[in-house]
Amino acid sequence: MNLIVLNPGDVHRDAALVETLVGTTHYPLRVCRMTQAVGPDGPPHWTLTFSDDSTIRTQIEPEGMLCATLLTTDHFEAADELTILNADSTLWPTHFERLADARTEGIDVFLSFEGDGPSKLVLEPDHASVLRLAHGRTPGMAWYRSTRLFYESAQQVIRKDARWNGQYTIDCLLRQLALHDARIGFHARCNEAAAA
Repeated sequence: MNLIVLNPGDVHRDAALVETLVGTTHYPLRVCRMTQAVGPDGPPHWTLTFSDDSTIRTQIEPEGMLCATLLTTDHFEAADELTILNADSTLWPTHFERLADARTEGIDVFLSFEGDGPSKLVLEPDHASVLRLAHGRTPGMAWYRSTRLFYESAQQVIRKDARWNGQYTIDCLLRQLALHDARIGFHARCNEAAAA
């Protein structure tokens, strides 16, 4: 599994991050630690640090996480699953438990939104419902059956310049995936699922 952790902070430094994630997921992983920062020498930029200690730093401000993620192509196997985590590490086990339930259902994309209280897995929802739920929100976890699916969809979004609020976001990607009839599932609080 290819795994990207967005802005994990200093709590989990590189070697400890991989060790923690392997313990949480029970999968062999290729991990990328993706952090966004404002340097003293210019605009905000992304720094990608891989588990083999190689690093990529964007020279200009990328317009959204999709652009930065495409920089992983030389490090990740396109046929392997891709998971993007944007959650506090205390929630990682919850997101991976939800993923374990979802991955057996034949879906292409799985989104796990944060929140307390009872939650439910919704499979093959109306894409409009997912877009309403995701509108401007980044899920705690986004899983793609293959990294290639993410890469191809992200490249199409960028080619079409299909931005949301001036950025290339998860909303843009979901719209592109809907055009290709991707099966999307999500796991959210029951009241959120009903509202979507």
